[in-house]
Amino acid sequence: MTSWIVAIDRKYPQHWEIAAEHGFWDMTKARKIAAGDPVYFWLSGKGLVSQTRATTDAFPLGVDEPPPWEDSGERTYSHRFHFDVLSEDPVDAPSWGTVQSATGVSASPHFGPNRVVSPEGEAWLAARFTNVGSLRPPDAYFPTDMRIEVEGLLGDDLRERAMRSIALRQGQPAFRKSLLAAYEATCAVTGYDTEPVLEAAHISPYLGYHTNIVANGLLLRADIHTLFDRFLLTVTPDYVVRVAPELSSGPYGALSGSVLRVPSVPQHQPSGDALRSHNTGCEWLAPARRATD
Repeated sequence: MTSWIVAIDRKYPQHWEIAAEHGFWDMTKARKIAAGDPVYFWLSGKGLVSQTRATTDAFPLGVDEPPPWEDSGERTYSHRFHFDVLSEDPVDAPSWGTVQSATGVSASPHFGPNRVVSPEGEAWLAARFTNVGSLRPPDAYFPTDMRIEVEGLLGDDLRERAMRSIALRQGQPAFRKSLLAAYEATCAVTGYDTEPVLEAAHISPYLGYHTNIVANGLLLRADIHTLFDRFLLTVTPDYVVRVAPELSSGPYGALSGSVLRVPSVPQHQPSGDALRSHNTGCEWLAPARRATD
């Protein structure tokens, strides 16, 4: 992984709020930002404002994707990456000169995103925020729109299951935004396009921020997401949908053999390794299908 610093012009302080709302950042130059890279945002006149992690590789912007920035008439944006916000709680407000001295970045702040190449510089940036260290999610995370009455849960198995469900939602809003954009707000299996019932599904289980990348996700209608998580529906690495035999006579049976709708951007298309891993959890799937290249 490589760390990056994005500088925001003092004339446009609202650009961080726009970026946080949309879950992406647009660039005027190509940069080799990769999914999983830590990206820090620095606002001129204020200092560091956020610590994020890229959820997609940087990719070229399409002509039909107008940027939301107020200076889009002054600048031509060419590339975009999506991200999850890890922290907006810096411990101090270093000037750009301090940032340069600590990270070894020599370029102007507006040349960026600027790449941080030294481990010492990356460690210094991580320490500027309160969630220092490995950046692992907390043991339990309660989104603001979610309330669970623990008293209503009976037995250790249910408690463990509830806490695992909560952890799975870590970073979910930005992850879902990334998938909505990549899949054009359409269920990858059914083609259903009613946004409120579309959910962000992890192909490989959520194991931390680094698994919140578009290539490890599918945008699925809520019921399809449930079937996928219960290994009653899967997708082979050649993007063919397969449904468990016990569902073959019902409405879901018609989905078996259909071709998955995939994003047009290659970097956003589902990972073959992740799909292959999910296939292994489907004992009903023929071994030859589980091993499909």
